[in-house]
Amino acid sequence: MKSSIHPRVLQAFLAASALSLGLAHAADPQPMPPPGSELRFMAFDLNRDGYIDGKEATGFPEVSRLLNSGDANSDGKLSEKEFVGALRQSAR
Repeated sequence: MKSSIHPRVLQAFLAASALSLGLAHAADPQPMPPPGSELRFMAFDLNRDGYIDGKEATGFPEVSRLLNSGDANSDGKLSEKEFVGALRQSAR
């Protein structure tokens, strides 16, 4: 059975979930990534290249802010490690 959920709707839902979960867990001092962060990262890594770039963040202002603030090596994209770090920083 084929799903009738449009990919952008699913992506928006995952974005909202990512932000709420990320903010809830970002202040946690544990070195482990917040639960579910891999799934949230994958929701935005549309081309599955291991990074979230500006094109993939388009239409998601919070992800764009994470991209701008969390791009530690200034390569114009977020690795999963940078994404998790940016989620933690945004909660402080």
